[in-house]
Amino acid sequence: MPFFSGFAVYFILIAALIAWALTFKANVSKNKIIIWAAAFFTLAFLPFAFSATAAVFKIILLLVVGAIAGYFIKPAALKVLKLTLWCFAFMMLGYFMYLTSMIRSSANPAIDMNDVDNPINLVYYLSREQYGSAPLVYGPHYAAEVDFGEDGNPYAFGKMKYVQGEKKYIPIGRDREVKYVSSDKQLFPRIWDSSNDQGHAQFYADWLGLEQSRDPNSGQTKYGAPSYGDNLNWFLTYQTSWMYIRYFMWNFAGKQNDIQGFGNKRDGNWISGISVLDNARLGDQSKMPDSIKDNKANNKLYLLPLILGIIGFVYQYVRNRKDFIVTGLLFFFTGMAVVMYLNQPGNQPRERDYAYVGSFYAFAIWIGLAVVAFVKFAIEKADKETFQKVLIYGASATFLVTALSTLNNSFGGIIIPGIVAAIIFMVVFLAVTYLTKALAGKGNNVLMANVSAGVLCLLVPVMMAQQEWDDHDRSQKTLAPDLAKDYLESCAPNAIIFTFGDNDTYPLWYAQEVEGVRPDIRVINQSLLGIDWYINQLRYKVNNADSVDVIWSPEQIEGHNREYIRVTEPQPGQNIDPNAFYPLYDVMKDVLGRPVPDPETGRDSGPLSFPIRRFTIPVDKSLVHSKGTVNDDDVVLDQLNFEIPKGGLQRNDLMILNIIATNKWKRPIYFTAPYGELGFGHFLRKDGLAYRLVPIETKPLEDNWVYEQALKEVRYGTGLGDNNLKVIFDNLFKKYEFGGANKKGSYFDEENRRHLLNIRGIFGEAAGNLADAGKKDEANKLIEKAEKGIDPANLPYGMVSRRSSHNQTGLIYTEAIYKTGNLELARKVAEAVRKDIEQQKKYYSYLQIEKPQYYAGLADGEVQLNEVMGHILDSIAEHYDPLKKDENKVQELQPEVNKAADSAKYKSDSAK
Repeated sequence: MPFFSGFAVYFILIAALIAWALTFKANVSKNKIIIWAAAFFTLAFLPFAFSATAAVFKIILLLVVGAIAGYFIKPAALKVLKLTLWCFAFMMLGYFMYLTSMIRSSANPAIDMNDVDNPINLVYYLSREQYGSAPLVYGPHYAAEVDFGEDGNPYAFGKMKYVQGEKKYIPIGRDREVKYVSSDKQLFPRIWDSSNDQGHAQFYADWLGLEQSRDPNSGQTKYGAPSYGDNLNWFLTYQTSWMYIRYFMWNFAGKQNDIQGFGNKRDGNWISGISVLDNARLGDQSKMPDSIKDNKANNKLYLLPLILGIIGFVYQYVRNRKDFIVTGLLFFFTGMAVVMYLNQPGNQPRERDYAYVGSFYAFAIWIGLAVVAFVKFAIEKADKETFQKVLIYGASATFLVTALSTLNNSFGGIIIPGIVAAIIFMVVFLAVTYLTKALAGKGNNVLMANVSAGVLCLLVPVMMAQQEWDDHDRSQKTLAPDLAKDYLESCAPNAIIFTFGDNDTYPLWYAQEVEGVRPDIRVINQSLLGIDWYINQLRYKVNNADSVDVIWSPEQIEGHNREYIRVTEPQPGQNIDPNAFYPLYDVMKDVLGRPVPDPETGRDSGPLSFPIRRFTIPVDKSLVHSKGTVNDDDVVLDQLNFEIPKGGLQRNDLMILNIIATNKWKRPIYFTAPYGELGFGHFLRKDGLAYRLVPIETKPLEDNWVYEQALKEVRYGTGLGDNNLKVIFDNLFKKYEFGGANKKGSYFDEENRRHLLNIRGIFGEAAGNLADAGKKDEANKLIEKAEKGIDPANLPYGMVSRRSSHNQTGLIYTEAIYKTGNLELARKVAEAVRKDIEQQKKYYSYLQIEKPQYYAGLADGEVQLNEVMGHILDSIAEHYDPLKKDENKVQELQPEVNKAADSAKYKSDSAK
C-alpha cells in the first residue's frame, strides 16, 4: 500500500467501530457485542502486535481476549461503554490536530522540527525520543555501574526502528538502552542522572550531602550509591518543594526576585511581604542589596491569593465532593503528577515554572469559589459546621503548604512560617466573613452580600496587578529579534553560524523567516546536530543560504549509526603516529565514513572507535584573503592544526568537524560561543557577538587588560577574546540594536539581562581594544552608542547575579571606558559596580554573623567571587585613574582571594 494508506485505513476502521457501537440499543444481541469487542480490542492494540516477533499469534490472542471481554459486557453496561467511547473519540480528535504538523512538514519548510511528514516520525516526535527518558518506577541510580555482560556489550536492544524509504519503511536497527547491574537499580529512582555535563550528578551530591571522592589518577569524581531515603529526600525537598511548591507560592504568595535559584537564601525564593514569616525562612530581607530589593520581580502578595484559594478548595471539598474530585484531579495531574513524571535532575538550565501552569489555573478556580463561600457564610446563618470546617481545615492546609514549601530549611524555618501562615489564614478568613456579613445587614441583604464579597475579593487581583504588572509587561522589549539581528549582522555574506541552545537559535530563525534578516546565512543548531532528520535538512538550500556538505550519506547517520565514537590510543599494527596531524577531511570520509554493516539490517552502522585525535586543515591563502577571512596584516598559517581534547565524539561533534572539513574555507564559519570543546578554540576571533574560525593564531589579551590579568592570576576564565578590529567597529556601530533597552521602564528579566549584558560587554571589549590600538575616536563612538542604547535604569552597571556575571561585565565595561579616556563616565560606572559589591559584602557579613546556616549556601561561591570582583575593581581604578595612588601598579590579589577564587571556580564550573 502507498504511504499513509494503512495509517488512514486504520483510523477509519477505528472510527467505524466506534460509530457502530454508538448505535447499539438495550436489546442488542450478545453475538454483536462479542464480534464488536473482538474487532475493537484487536484494532486498538494492533500496533503492539507488530512491535516484535510472533505477530500472527498476538493478533489471534487479541481476538480471543476481545471476544471474552465482549461476552461479559451486559446490555445494562452499554451506557458506560458509550460514554467511554465518546471520551475515546474526543481523545482521537485531539490527536488528529497533529495532522497539521504532518501537512506542514510535507511542504519541507525552512524550519521542519522532527521532519514529521510520515506516521513513523510522528510517533518518534510524540514520544519525545530526542530528549531521552528518565526512570519512573524502577531503574538505575546515578552511581550505577554499567553491565557489560559476558560479551562486553553494554546495551539492551528493544524494538526495531524505521525510516521512510522510497517505496516502503526501512528497518535501521533496534532501539537500545544502556544496561546496568541489577544491584544498582532501585524502586522509585529519583537520583538517576549520572551525566555531569550540566553538573547534575554533582548537584545531587551537594544537595543531599552524598558520599563523593575524587580519583587521584583520572581526576574524576566518584559518587556513592544513594539510599531509598535519599531518593525520597530528593523527591520531597527538591522536586516537590523547590521545583514545584516554590513556583506555586510565587504565584499565590509572592516572589523574592527573578534570579534563578539553586537553593540558597538569596536567589529566586518565594516571599510574602510579611517580615515575621519571610525572615524566619530567609533571613532579614531588609539587609539585601538594593539591586535585589528594587528588582521588579520582588512581588509581595501577603499570602492573600493563597488564602482565597484554600478557602475555595476546602469549601468545595465540604459542600460538593463530586465537583471537588473533578477540580482536584485537574490540579493533581497538572501539578504533582507532572513532578513525578518529569523526575527532574538538579541544576536546571532555567526556572521551570511554566511546566506547572495548568495546576495554577486549577487553583484559580478555587480562588473564584472563595467568593461563593463568603456569600454563603454571610447569608446561611445555620451552617456553622461548614464554617468551622473551612476555618480548621483551611488553617491546617495553609500550614501544610507553607511547611512543604520550606523543606530544605531548618526545623524552625519550617514550623514557624507554617504557624504564622495558618494564623494569617484564620485572621483573613474571619475578617472577610464577618465584614461581608456586616455589609449585608447581618446576612439579610443577599444582593449586598454578593457585591461586598465580590468587591473584597477583587482587591486581591488588583493588588496582584499592582505588584506584578511591571515584571510581566513586555510591551517595549524587543531583545530577542534585536539580539538575533546582532548575531546575524556579525557574519560575512553566505556564512554558516553554529548556535548552541534555544535562546540563540529560535530568535535567529524568527529574524530570518519573519523579518527577512540575512537569509543568506545558514543557521545550524549544535544541539540538534546529533539527530538524523536535522542533518538531512542541511542537504538542501534554505532561503538564500546554500546547502551544506556533511560528507556522510543519510544511511550512514540514521538511527544510532555513528551516534558516538570513542577516541582511543593507537594500537600495535594500526600504523598510527600519535604525534602526527592527519587531514581532517580524509579521516572523516575514509576512516569514520568506511562502511561497517549492521549484522541484522545490513545497513552501514559505522565504526565505534578510532585512534586519531590530532587533525590538520590545509589553508588556501589566496582564498582566505579573497573571502575576507583574514586581514592583510594577519600572519596566515599554512595549515590549521588542532587536537581533540575529548575521549569520545558525539554525532553533533562529528558533524561540526565534517562541515569544517568539507567547507575548505569557501564560506565563513561562525559560532555564537567560544567553542573550544573540539580543540580549535584558539582559532576563533570575534567579528561582533559571533566568533569566526580563522587560520591565524589569535592574540592573547592579558597584556592589555587589567581585568584579564587579574582573573588569570586567580585561574578563573574570562569572556574576552581576540577582536577583528577592521570589521567589529562597523558591525557594532552601524548594525547593532539593543532590544528596547533605551526605553524608560523596559523590564529585562535575568535571562534577558544575560543577553543584554553580552551586547554591553562586546561594546566595552571592542572599545577597549580599539583604544589600545590607538583608535580612541572609534572607541568613544562605541561607548556613546552603548550608553544611548542601554538605560542604566533598565540594566544597572552593577547588580546581584549568579556567579557575579553581571558585575564581571561591569568591570570590563569600566576598564574599557577608562581606556577611552572618559574618566567621568568611568568613575560613574565604577562607583555603581562598587556600590553593589559593597552591599553584597555587607549582606554576606550579616548572614555569616547572624544566620551562619544560610551563609553556608553562598560561602563557597558567591561570597568569594564578590570578594574577587572587589579586588579587581580596585586594581582597575588604581591602574587607570590618576586620583588613585600607584596609578600604574596593578594590585596583586591576596593569597586568600586566590584560594577563594579557586573554590568559587570549582563551584561555578559544577553549576554550569
